[in-house]
Amino acid sequence: MMIFLITTLFIGLLSGFVTFAVLYTTVKNTVDDKGTSAIDCTELYRRHVTTSGVYIICPWNRLDPNFRCVQVYCDMETDGGGWTVIQRRQSGKVSFERNWKDYKLGFGDVSRSYWIGNDIIHQLTKEKTSSLYIEITSLNKTNMFIRYDFFFVNNQNNGYRLNVGGKATGSLEDKIRNAPLSDVINNARFTTFDKDTDRSPGNCATEHRGGWWFNYCHDVFLNGLYPPGHWHQPWDPPFSNGSYVSSTKMMTRRKKFL
Repeated sequence: MMIFLITTLFIGLLSGFVTFAVLYTTVKNTVDDKGTSAIDCTELYRRHVTTSGVYIICPWNRLDPNFRCVQVYCDMETDGGGWTVIQRRQSGKVSFERNWKDYKLGFGDVSRSYWIGNDIIHQLTKEKTSSLYIEITSLNKTNMFIRYDFFFVNNQNNGYRLNVGGKATGSLEDKIRNAPLSDVINNARFTTFDKDTDRSPGNCATEHRGGWWFNYCHDVFLNGLYPPGHWHQPWDPPFSNGSYVSSTKMMTRRKKFL
């Protein structure tokens, strides 16, 4: 069963007639035979959904006043599959220089570049049973990654504080925890240009033009400006600036998957 979402975009006014373009986005259904919606991509994989793509998940309980369903990209291939993609960038077409509300609720094009939303990241990880997988692809199409055994993002009242822990494995160095003290972003709160929670005398999100977990400021920052803008230290080393980066991806998966 497929769900077709129709988005109508105003294109122009020609000879007194309004012309519209209708974009059809195919989204795979996620309701099982009992009418139960999947809470994340981990659950979808358990239901034998093994194709990567855009799906609908409902992370909140239906009785929760915050209940809503959202479109996400599910990676069903990397490291065993079942990953819910929380950040994805394939170009600079979607701006990540956004305010607090945008980062709270999410923005972008799920099929290409997007931020899932800090409320959703908290909801997906609040049981503290999730891991984090980060992948950066260089311009020569080399994939580098790191996986953290533990990943949790706190709620808005606690500034969406970032927590990673356990073993870190992969081809990227652990720069979230192992960086100069002023650049360690583990346990940092989230900062945007209109809500400054970092430890810098200025505002790191304003300086680097993107929301993120900043300290004074960072060695890791995946939401910077694509060239020709200056994207400082996406993951340093080896990515000292964004001119070396083709794409990025952040994903989470519950440990109960294993």
